[in-house]
Amino acid sequence: MDHSELGYEMVGALEAYNSQFVVAFYGGKDSQYCDSVKQVENVFGCIGLQNAKHCILNTQYTPEEYAELKEKLVEHMEETGEYGEFFPVTVSPFAYNETAAQDNFPLQKTDVESNDWRWRDVEDKDIKYSQYRIPDNIETVKDDVLENFLTCEQCKKSYKIVKRELELYRQTGAPLPHECFNCRHMNRLKQHNPRALWHRQCMCTQPKHDHSSERCSREFETSYSDKNPALVYCEECYQKELN
Repeated sequence: MDHSELGYEMVGALEAYNSQFVVAFYGGKDSQYCDSVKQVENVFGCIGLQNAKHCILNTQYTPEEYAELKEKLVEHMEETGEYGEFFPVTVSPFAYNETAAQDNFPLQKTDVESNDWRWRDVEDKDIKYSQYRIPDNIETVKDDVLENFLTCEQCKKSYKIVKRELELYRQTGAPLPHECFNCRHMNRLKQHNPRALWHRQCMCTQPKHDHSSERCSREFETSYSDKNPALVYCEECYQKELN
């Protein structure tokens, strides 16, 4: 969201004012429950509109008709418990395990389906075995890699290297990946700290005049568990260590 004001539960919004529950909202104001709209004003429940005003469900109304009908719709949605909530998972074009929701709030297939949400299983047609052998040294990689598909060593799905990606690897000297994008993404997520907080004491020790040391007494919440071997400092001690 960029250069927007009075927005709430917005995804991909630019130049939005006083708008809520919108996706891909590119310029506009006073609108709600819209998807892929541009330069709109006073639109409700619309998709794919551009340079439009006073529309509900992509139908044009006069300002008076719009205000009256919107009030009725909001009243009905409040009764059903829909109003004030973002678009439900059931209208997502993607399955739960294809989205970032699975990254941050991982669920099993049975849990997803028990909520009547969609789950996408890997199909056999997604798995192909490539004869191309990835060189270990980026300097020996030829341009023909762009014409071949590769087989992920982890999930066995197919993936490709695009031209700009190959240029970046050559520029940095990094080797070609042996895993598909999704597996690389999941491997990075596994290196993140858990989504939890632990109450810890600063581990920084300061020397005293008698040549002994004293541990900082500050306590705080951190995503580093007490079983993590990393040194955990309070902000003040951390800044001192950097300087």
